[in-house]
Amino acid sequence: MKTNRFNKISKCHLLHIMSICLLFMFALFSLSCKKDVKSKPENSKKDTSIVIVRENSFTRSVDISGYLEAFDIQNVQFRSTGAITEVAVKEGDKVKKGDLLARIDDSKQKYEVVKVEQELEKARLIGNKKEKELLELQLKNAENSLAYTKAVANFDGVVVEVNIQEGDYAEAGTTLNLIKLVSMDPLIATVEIDEIDMQVVREGMKVDLNFDSLPLSKVESTIYYIPTLGTYNSTLGIGGKKVKLRIDNPPPELYPGCSFSSTITASTETKYTLIPNSAVKSRRGKSYVIKKEEGGDEVEVEVTVRYLGEGLSQLL
Repeated sequence: MKTNRFNKISKCHLLHIMSICLLFMFALFSLSCKKDVKSKPENSKKDTSIVIVRENSFTRSVDISGYLEAFDIQNVQFRSTGAITEVAVKEGDKVKKGDLLARIDDSKQKYEVVKVEQELEKARLIGNKKEKELLELQLKNAENSLAYTKAVANFDGVVVEVNIQEGDYAEAGTTLNLIKLVSMDPLIATVEIDEIDMQVVREGMKVDLNFDSLPLSKVESTIYYIPTLGTYNSTLGIGGKKVKLRIDNPPPELYPGCSFSSTITASTETKYTLIPNSAVKSRRGKSYVIKKEEGGDEVEVEVTVRYLGEGLSQLL
């Protein structure tokens, strides 16, 4: 009987000891949780950083490339019909404005001019005023027809194609490109500039061009034409304008077809207010920053920004 009583007492003590251990472990767990909760604000403060909004000045530039074109092109055709009786030029010839390029048979036209001149002389002697006026108009028409038998240069340039020879037959207004003449001074180029960069470009700006055919020198050009209307590039999804450059007195090494590259630089600096992208938060299509005021309070402010790249945005 004593042995059974002792066993009952030992079991009772054992239960007390286990209860005390469990309470102690629970107390330690609770204390640990409280420490974790207290430590969270401290960690969040360590993750918070302050950035400064700064104003920087930039010089905007636009990279361009293209190729040269003739300022003017003349594709010769006759305004009268007849056989080619003279070809006055060959490929490579330099001509002046008004120089003869080719001629068709003009015997009929000359005959009409002489005939009307004789009739006009008779009318002057008789003193018939109305007849005289009518013949003067006929003479002018005959002289125009005679002029149409000649093809002349419309400007100073170089002959680049001759596709006729004596004995060929030309139809008035239908046979094109009998002779091709191009202007070599000035030379021009067309470059496409997108709508964002158009604010940098102005008529009269000087642009130095780099040519592979002239690696040791730059050639000055002038922006001489900016169209009123723009064009839309559906592939890139952006609009722009086709701006024209002009080179006066180009070096002899340059000709239509030569390629170039260059950079158009704005004449004045542009000031941007910059903010790191990491400081801008988006919510429901709007942008916000947390502004720290002088007293230390933090206020959420809605802002408008424009992404610039390199981790920066412009604060508008």
